[in-house]
Amino acid sequence: MASTLPGTDRLACLFIVPEATTNLGNVLPRWTQSHLSAPAIIITPNPEDDIVAAIRLAKENDLNIVPGGGGHDTFTTIDNKTAYLDLKNFNDIQLDQASSTVRLQAGVRTGNLLKYEGWRVEQYAERETCG
Repeated sequence: MASTLPGTDRLACLFIVPEATTNLGNVLPRWTQSHLSAPAIIITPNPEDDIVAAIRLAKENDLNIVPGGGGHDTFTTIDNKTAYLDLKNFNDIQLDQASSTVRLQAGVRTGNLLKYEGWRVEQYAERETCG
């Protein structure tokens, strides 16, 4: 898909510039389609440097940045003035049981955390939702 958004040539990560006819459910998974229309760009950063590049691109194109982790935020409007950052690659979990602390990156889903410890929530076990 050819990009018409200036600055995308400087992105080293995966990105999509959806067209108005794009089925957003296939490229922007959220649990609801409420308040959702095609964003200007969907960026999937991998190292932190990609986030910096995405912020620069958004600023240069006067786009609002919406970071997405689990896709459960129903009250954030996504539209053609949005640069959506899909943070699914930022899914590191650091669990220190001795100090009872957990450090999570922004893309960790609840299900990922539960599976990390070998736990299950029975109501989600069959459907594999929330993770």
